[in-house]
Amino acid sequence: MKQLFWHFPDMYRFNRFLKPMVRPVHLPGYDYTEMSNWLIHPEQFDLGTKYATKYPAISEFNTEEKPIDLFFVHRTTMHSKLRWNSQHSGRVSRERIMRTSVLPIINAFSEECTIYVPMYKQATLYSFFEESEYSKTALNTAYEDVREAFLQYLREGDARKPLVLAGHSQGACHIARLIKE
Repeated sequence: MKQLFWHFPDMYRFNRFLKPMVRPVHLPGYDYTEMSNWLIHPEQFDLGTKYATKYPAISEFNTEEKPIDLFFVHRTTMHSKLRWNSQHSGRVSRERIMRTSVLPIINAFSEECTIYVPMYKQATLYSFFEESEYSKTALNTAYEDVREAFLQYLREGDARKPLVLAGHSQGACHIARLIKE
């Protein structure tokens, strides 16, 4: 017999692109002069001691001056149905982003680059599958964080050093928009 209605858990399982059921909320921006708002920054503690077992190239991570700077924006990790933008301020969510989205990619750059990776209020994945004012607001909120982090990098960085702008998934969208701007 065919089921005539879906229970909410079934709907979630079969419809992965279900949009958040709330309006976007304005969240205050990050202050990028504070090191706690960066996932990776040269002025932070040595990350090599924390992650060297899984990523050996990070053993001397950002501990010495490198010839190139890398500004990296990580991929989408938020699939929430409850919010349009993330609020990754907790230690657990920061760890998850580092282990799943940042370290596997930037590990390749760690020997040659001084690395900068900002936290940002990323838009939920579903904002890419809908063209509404809510999704545009969510993506603009995320981009504004990336833009502010980059401007802070420019204020404190060495203008003579080569710079690589890199991003993955949502991060690549924000980097492309940053370059156009």
